Amino acid sequence: MIEYVPLALGYVFGVELLLALAIGTIAGIVVGALPGLGTVLGLVMALPFRYSMEPVTAIGLLLSIYASSIYGGSKSAILINVPGTPQSAASVFDGYPMARRGDGDLALGYATMASFVGGVFSLIVLVLMATQSAKFALKFGPIETFAPLVFALTAVAWVSSGEMLKGLLSAAIGLFLALIGPDAMTGQIRFHFDNLFLSREIRTF
Repeated sequence: MIEYVPLALGYVFGVELLLALAIGTIAGIVVGALPGLGTVLGLVMALPFRYSMEPVTAIGLLLSIYASSIYGGSKSAILINVPGTPQSAASVFDGYPMARRGDGDLALGYATMASFVGGVFSLIVLVLMATQSAKFALKFGPIETFAPLVFALTAVAWVSSGEMLKGLLSAAIGLFLALIGPDAMTGQIRFHFDNLFLSREIRTF
């Protein structure tokens, strides 16, 4: 994995890729900062442009939109108490109170620094451990898949403290919607009700 780093750096400093990264970053921040748009819409809007690009440039464009849109969502979360992306929901708890007392610029600075440090750290971990992580992921079986599901339901119960009925009802609706369509393991169609749109897997892109 490490031996490909010099080749990757050669691609990064290409003019086309740098331009794609700049455009993708600006577009991602704008899309992420506008509540109701979000990361997925930004990626969908960029899909038509990738057909005229080299593969590396297209991947750079999509990655820059994805990463910067998550950062952009923290801006609206801090300034107007509405996260632009679901990933920025936690910024509401501390960022918006800071903005209300006049420290909005400080909160935005913290969000920018946290996004930069987290992104660089994740990149380093990916470069150093991608191969090992892939080998580890291949060992996942039904038990390992079931454990995060139990953890997610436990998190629902924790978040819904005081409104347990609403939380359990929301979790039940979410589980039912997740079961519609083909099973990822067996391919069996579930809860399609003889509807073509419910009998196939819906992909965002």
